[in-house]
Amino acid sequence: MRSREPELGGQDIQDHQRSMRGSENSDRHEHMERTRARDLEGGKMDRMRTMLSLGVLLGSLLGVMAGPPTPVNLTMSDIVRASGHLDMAEDTVTEWSGDIAYAPGVLPARLFRVSGVTTSRALPNTLGGFTLLSRELLLYYTEDGTLAQTFTSPWDHQTYQVIHTQNNPVYSLLDNKTYIGSTDGTSTTVTIATRNSFTNPLNASEATREYLSPYSGNLTNITTLDTTTFVFPTSQLPLTGKPQSLPNVTISRTRVSPLLPFMNASAPIASTTSLFLVLNGRKVPEGIDGLSVSLQAQIEERKLWAYEDAPISREDAGSGAQRASMYGTNDWVEFSTTNVFNPWRMNTTGAFPLKDVGDWCDA
Repeated sequence: MRSREPELGGQDIQDHQRSMRGSENSDRHEHMERTRARDLEGGKMDRMRTMLSLGVLLGSLLGVMAGPPTPVNLTMSDIVRASGHLDMAEDTVTEWSGDIAYAPGVLPARLFRVSGVTTSRALPNTLGGFTLLSRELLLYYTEDGTLAQTFTSPWDHQTYQVIHTQNNPVYSLLDNKTYIGSTDGTSTTVTIATRNSFTNPLNASEATREYLSPYSGNLTNITTLDTTTFVFPTSQLPLTGKPQSLPNVTISRTRVSPLLPFMNASAPIASTTSLFLVLNGRKVPEGIDGLSVSLQAQIEERKLWAYEDAPISREDAGSGAQRASMYGTNDWVEFSTTNVFNPWRMNTTGAFPLKDVGDWCDA
């Protein structure tokens, strides 16, 4: 559906992408039908995973049935294999599900259920590490499973249009160093924390300060923290014959951030309240065609085709000149663009998530 100029050995990447795309819509519907039955089982599996997680947590608290974990040194390549793929021609599709909540309070209060996908690629860089390129789509749902269109603020009790998270592209650096994990002999666990701090683009100039800054509570800086934990069988870390991508990886991610711009929080609320995005993830070996039926349907219905392929460079699609030089784009950068702010301000029905209309896809 999309064509790109070759970059970073792009011809090989594009040939690989074309061969993986399948026979377009007819294959898509066939895959969606085949995965419906799996999704029914998926609900049961989710409940089983929850029960298993509670059991593991209880065992940890009681300190029974296992000795203390042993520290283990992991390489940069191990981290790439756990999160993605060492072959830069390979996309890695990760499906997410979870909740977004806010605090302070006695307990964090849930605002939305969340379902989404990240499509990522790891490219070796000149610093001896990897550049991680991705597109991130997070869709927000009501308690009954309906895609959220409006949000009633618990602070001012006004109703605002929901802007779903469409970060395209996102990039970060993975350093070539030793990463400390732990193992109980059967499973290996490693946690990566990524801090992203930048000047609030809604408060970066006189023009934006006057018109846009109030939507972010007049914050001067935006700081987010992603903490991602990977758990995988220790047997997947042999000294020789390592697979380029680890299967059977359990992924969990917590993101702490300020309130999002569409929530239109006042300065006192924005300065004292944080969002908590808590997600469980799974690498999808079948790619986009292996996503849950409901998520595939949203991607097709709303023409969110950009998220089917990972970027092949920092310049590959996305927000053009609006994106930041260090991290790519994010919810605050996107809110400052006219194609996002104007339909939100005018309360345009069904505007979000935005359809992918650009030079990286067909509309």
